[in-house]
Amino acid sequence: MIRNLQRISSLSPVQNFFRTPIHSKHIVRSKGTYVPPGSKSVLTKKPLRKLNSATVRPAVYYKFDQKVELSDGSVISRKSVYPRAEWRMLLDQRTNPVWNPSKPNLKTQLAADNSKLANFRKKFSVGETDSAQFESDLDELMSGDAQQVTTGRVLIEKKKEKGNRRRR
Repeated sequence: MIRNLQRISSLSPVQNFFRTPIHSKHIVRSKGTYVPPGSKSVLTKKPLRKLNSATVRPAVYYKFDQKVELSDGSVISRKSVYPRAEWRMLLDQRTNPVWNPSKPNLKTQLAADNSKLANFRKKFSVGETDSAQFESDLDELMSGDAQQVTTGRVLIEKKKEKGNRRRR
């Protein structure tokens, strides 16, 4: 077998390819990498590293200094991973009636606002309508084109109508 390896290694790679069978016993292959017939692999298969979750250090991102100007003009400093130095807030907790109920002018200001948010509130607000009006609207919606079924006769008639339509 050693003679065969010496003989094969003395030939050129093209001659090796054509003279050696693909499945011969004297071809050296390493695990995980393909080695052409007649040549030796320089690459070795590295074992996979096992990471133990208790010893792996979590990613630590750089924190940038930021200055945030709130809607009332006050400036606060904070650190963030976003690399923007200055922020100007138009809406914050000081201009929100939920978070700052002590200012009565915020509710009127939001009601008079012509923004998309005000249009959304006008269209989909539920809490500001009269409850009696709301219940009557629900009754009207539910009773429109409705029939009360006490027996299974109406359902049977509908099934017969569907069967007649298919035959046509």
